[in-house]
Amino acid sequence: MFKLHTSQDDTVETSIAMNCTLVGTLKTSGNVVMAGRIDGNIEVEHLQIQASGSVHANVHATTCIVHGEVKGSISARNSILVSPSAKVLGDIEATTIRIEQGAFFKGTSNTFTDTYE
Repeated sequence: MFKLHTSQDDTVETSIAMNCTLVGTLKTSGNVVMAGRIDGNIEVEHLQIQASGSVHANVHATTCIVHGEVKGSISARNSILVSPSAKVLGDIEATTIRIEQGAFFKGTSNTFTDTYE
């Protein structure tokens, strides 16, 4: 339930490297692994933010796994996982939310069902 979903051939479609900074909107119907930094907005299918990743953006995804830092809201249609190494400053909402022991989270969290949206 909380693994990074990848495409049918089990590959990551987009990767933002550690030394990369993106300013603006990242929008794709695919899967993204973020090790660098983005300032703006993210609209993707599946997002995994690595421990080195820094997101200063609002995130809209189907699933989101956070190991790094997020400053902004996260809205996921299915699930959000905030791992022990993560730091999230912002509101989160999804059908399923898991905040693991050791994670830093400051904001509000809301869960919903598919029919409630």
